Amino acid sequence: MSQPGVSPVHAVGPAKVPDAKTLGKLGVALGPEIVERIHRRVVAIAQEHRVVRGRRMRVDTTVVETDIHYPTDSALLGDGVRVLTRAMKRIQQLSAAAGATARDRTNSAGRCVLQIGRICRSRTEQGKDRLQQCYRSLPSITGRVVGPAKRFVREVVTGIKGSAELIAQLALEEHCVYLETMIPRVQQLMRQARERIFGGDTRSAGKLVSLFEPHTEIIRKGKAAKPTEFGKLIKFQEAEQQIVTH
Repeated sequence: MSQPGVSPVHAVGPAKVPDAKTLGKLGVALGPEIVERIHRRVVAIAQEHRVVRGRRMRVDTTVVETDIHYPTDSALLGDGVRVLTRAMKRIQQLSAAAGATARDRTNSAGRCVLQIGRICRSRTEQGKDRLQQCYRSLPSITGRVVGPAKRFVREVVTGIKGSAELIAQLALEEHCVYLETMIPRVQQLMRQARERIFGGDTRSAGKLVSLFEPHTEIIRKGKAAKPTEFGKLIKFQEAEQQIVTH
C-alpha cells in the first residue's frame, strides 16, 4: 500500500514490481485513458529529475500478436457456422422453441474443412479440382446457416421469440445482439473466400482474419522465421535511459 499523500507512481520505488502478466491485467482494469495519464506522469517525473532531457530519441515498431488460429478461409468459415449455430440453439432453448428452428450444420461444415485440409496437402491436379468443389460447398453450407440466423434476429426483435422470465429474456436479447454482430462478419468471410478461390483476389479491402478479433491486421515485416504476423503494429519512441516517451 502507498503512504497517505503519496501518488502510486512515486510509491513504486526500487522495490520489486509486479510481473508483466499482472501489469497487463492492471492495464485492462484501469483502461487506456488512465494508463495514458499514468504514463504522462512517469515521463514528467523523469523530466523533473533530469533523467530525460530529450536530446536522444529512438523510434521503433513491434507487432503485438492477437490470440487467433492461423486464418485459412476454410477454418474461418467453419468458425462462422459454429458460432451462429451455437447462438441460435441458445435462443431456441430460451424461447421454448417458438418460431423458426435451427438446423445444426456444424458436422457438414467440419467435414468440408477436414477435406480441404487433406486436399491442400496432396498438391495434385485432381486435388485442385476437388478443392474447388469443397470451396463451393463450404460457403453454400455457411449461407444456409446465415439465412436462419437473420430470421432468428427478426423474430426476437418482433417478439415472436421471447420469454416470460426477465433474466431469460435479457439473455435471449444478448444472444440476438451477438448474432447481429457476427452475421455481417460471416458474410464478409464468405465474400473473401469466393473472391480468393474463384477470382484470384488475395488482397480484398478490409480483409477479416478473425471473427473474434476483427481489428487484427496482416503484417509482413520481412522476418525469415516469421514472414507473416497477425495483430497490430505498434510504434513507440524512447529517450535517454530507455524511458518510453510515446
